[in-house]
Amino acid sequence: MAENNFRAARRASDITLESAGEICEISRVTYQQKETNPGNFRLSELKALYEALSDTSKDIIRQAVVFFICGDDYIKRN
Repeated sequence: MAENNFRAARRASDITLESAGEICEISRVTYQQKETNPGNFRLSELKALYEALSDTSKDIIRQAVVFFICGDDYIKRN
C-alpha cells in the first residue's frame, strides 16, 4: 500500500520518474526501486521530494510515510 501512495503522490504532481530521481539526487532506476521499497528512502530524499510536491500530493505522501512507519496501528486509529 505505501509504495502505491508514493507513486500516487509523484504522479499527482506530474513528476516523472526521471525528475523524481533528479529531485532526490539519485538515478531514475534507484528512485524507482525506492518508490517500490519505500523503506530504502533516505530522509533527505523524502524531504527533497516532499518540497517538490503539490499540496494535494504532500497529503498523500505524509499518509504513506505514517502508514509505512505505523502500519496497522495507523489503520486502526483512523
